Amino acid sequence: RQFWSPRERKAICATTDQSVDETLDDQPDERTRLRVYRNRALVYLLGYSGCRGAEVAAIREDPKRNGLQWKDLNLNDGVLTVYGKSREWEEAPLFDPAIEPMQRWRQVLNPPEEDWPVLPTLHFPSLYSLLPDRVEATPESVWDNLRSHEITPPAVTVDGVRRTLASLCEDADYQFDETLKPHGARRGLGDQLYQEQAELAQDALRHRSIETTHEAYSEERVRRIKERGDELFK
Repeated sequence: RQFWSPRERKAICATTDQSVDETLDDQPDERTRLRVYRNRALVYLLGYSGCRGAEVAAIREDPKRNGLQWKDLNLNDGVLTVYGKSREWEEAPLFDPAIEPMQRWRQVLNPPEEDWPVLPTLHFPSLYSLLPDRVEATPESVWDNLRSHEITPPAVTVDGVRRTLASLCEDADYQFDETLKPHGARRGLGDQLYQEQAELAQDALRHRSIETTHEAYSEERVRRIKERGDELFK
């Protein structure tokens, strides 16, 4: 039941912002450049959409969960179309802080087709295995080869997202109490919205009933009531 606090969300986003800035100063190779921009997009997407990890990344055992594609992302309106927990297509919000990182990531990735994944794997052997045998690819040239051969790369898996978050938390200047997890981003965003208005959290998280939303955040609500009440008795 971990959730990202607003401070933790800002910290992990700032960590990826810093990685982008530092990498640009160092004139990175293509592989590094793609990694830092994709990781920033991943963190902002999770942190400011309320989406589940399985709605934006791939699950090998489920052919319908093959990752969010660019055709499913409307950056002008800030709306995602995801294959939800209900196994139906649902629309989810993408809040303003995530828009610019996602726009910049699209420019860097330069996907030739709308069915390219928003969060492709960066595992070089997996990418290289997709190319014809005659192609001699390097980590720097593999992306141009995929584009020229009209090959769509696979999306990063949910396990890959977890590993990426663990690595980012370990390298961050901020000391996290525990490694951030994908679903914690959804719970954290929902908690912040719930404090503003329960119905706002319900709509953003796509709960079918307000009772589901109340149940999800009842423990946090009682904790806050206790803290406020304790102040009265000091």
